Parts: sequence; structure tokens; C-alpha cells
Amino acid sequence: QPAQRADSAAAGASEYWIGDPQQLTVTAFRIENDDYVEFASLHNNGQLTSQVLHGFQISVDAIFAAGEGRKSSQD
Repeated sequence: QPAQRADSAAAGASEYWIGDPQQLTVTAFRIENDDYVEFASLHNNGQLTSQVLHGFQISVDAIFAAGEGRKSSQD
């Protein structure tokens, strides 16, 4: 994850999420004191709420369902 943190910091991201399709989990990080700290790690029907995009909330299931939809539409 250090490479992802460096890439996110270089891009000026104040928050980023990492999805693990094998474990069906999403881990979210936010910038705090010039470093990224984890603020959520959810799976299945967990609801992830952005701390940057006020009012934005999505279920972990919806994130992975969207990915499956893109994959199947390319077949």
C-alpha cells in the first residue's frame, strides 16, 4: 500500500479506497497530518461513506456488482 499512498498523495487525493475483489472488501483511507490513515474496512453489505464527498454513500456489494457488470458487458 505504500505505492498507492504515494500515488494518491502525488495526485492530491484527500481520500482513496482500495477494493479487494477476492475478499470482497473495501478499505478506505483519508489524509491526516500529511499521511494516510485507514478510516473504514468493510465487506458484504457494509455501507461506505465518503468523508470528502459529503452525502456520498455506497454499499460494498454495489461496488463489486458494478465491476461485474463492466466485465460481463465486455465478453
